Amino acid sequence: MSFRVIIFIIIVLGFIALGLSERGVDFSFDFSNPGTFSTSQPGSAPRDLNDDGTIDDREREIADIEDEIEDIEKDITEFAQSPYADVVTLRQHTARDRDAQDEYIDIEIDRDLSEPLSLTGWKLTGQENNISVTLGRVAFIPDYDRTQQEIRVEAGQTVHILTRRSPIRDSFRTNVCTGYLSEDRTFKPSLRRECPNLLTEDILSPLGIDLEDVEDDIHDGRSNTDTRCYRAIDRLSTCREPNTIPDDISRRCEDFLDDIGYEWCVETYNAQTNFFTDEWYVYLRSSFEDLWGNDDDTITLFDQNGRIVDSISY
Repeated sequence: MSFRVIIFIIIVLGFIALGLSERGVDFSFDFSNPGTFSTSQPGSAPRDLNDDGTIDDREREIADIEDEIEDIEKDITEFAQSPYADVVTLRQHTARDRDAQDEYIDIEIDRDLSEPLSLTGWKLTGQENNISVTLGRVAFIPDYDRTQQEIRVEAGQTVHILTRRSPIRDSFRTNVCTGYLSEDRTFKPSLRRECPNLLTEDILSPLGIDLEDVEDDIHDGRSNTDTRCYRAIDRLSTCREPNTIPDDISRRCEDFLDDIGYEWCVETYNAQTNFFTDEWYVYLRSSFEDLWGNDDDTITLFDQNGRIVDSISY
């Protein structure tokens, strides 16, 4: 329903009210509660009946008008609420925080969402500070491929809406490698450190290491270039580059350890179907002040058609 249709409905309601008034019927619409209409005849509680007990024409006309009002009420209610209201939820989190670096809210996507949904073009408003922001686009692969794409969410995902500027220039969707980015940057909420396991056949085989043989050697207490390389990889912290590289390993193993990091991880795993994970970091790029009210506020999420998806008050 367009804005012009809404204006038309209001005009129609005005004419209905005028017509009822001329018939001695009071009409009211509570704008604070769009679901409330009422009609009444002053000084006359019961309706007038004909001699045979049927409602007279005047009363029937009033009943028809009330039915029309119910239909208009339904249209207004349907217009106000987004069709995504049942599958998208706002969460407050640190909206009260006075530091823009720490302030964020979440948009959570229900697991019942049946197909991918673009949030690009959706709007957030804050009543207390008269804030209005529109959700934009995100980098395809953060700090690697800055090609901008829509925020296209799927069932069960979470979108963090952060007031601050991005530590890596762009908003982004997380992937199996983004944990490496937090090694020398601060993210809030923290990036998950759930990077791929490096002690697999796919990783060790190009190094000339047979996974089963090296595990047997380690179990039996044998030491060789393969076991030393295996142990050097095993000592690495998850999603962290090596601090030091042992000098008793092969050159091939040394080169591998020297390459390990975010870029290596992306190039190794970006073609896999499970490369992207279920969180989004969308930055509103405010460096100097927080956006949402510190003591109280009403934050509302609107879809691309201006319909209300969800609202939180505190």
